[in-house]
Amino acid sequence: MKKARLALLASIPFLFSIAASASPADEPALVGRWKRTKDNGEWVVYDYQRDGRLFRATPAHAELVPFGRYRLAGDVIHFEDSPEHYTPVRFVVETGTCSGHTGATLFLADQATGAAYGCYFRIDPAPAGDERRDISRIN
Repeated sequence: MKKARLALLASIPFLFSIAASASPADEPALVGRWKRTKDNGEWVVYDYQRDGRLFRATPAHAELVPFGRYRLAGDVIHFEDSPEHYTPVRFVVETGTCSGHTGATLFLADQATGAAYGCYFRIDPAPAGDERRDISRIN
């Protein structure tokens, strides 16, 4: 009986870690393509897929290319297998203005310091049925 209780107690942290880690499909507001445009005209697009895959496009590679995977833990995005070894970031999706666009806006910030990484605006309306209709051009 005592061994059974110890085994149950030992599994509690594992159960909490499962509950705290959400799949990308659990945060439909994040799924889709997001673009950031800097004042100097440089831009980057990230495509957060429902299955956790992440793609990126830049002026150097205008087509979306695989950029690892991501997973969510509350309001934090964890990047896995990222070629640039991204660190986890806090995120919020809300209606706002970003680079002259008004609508769904993704804000990212450093998880440890809270320093803002800037805003991204949605360039496709995606989810509802998802057939990726009305996808805007990336550049």
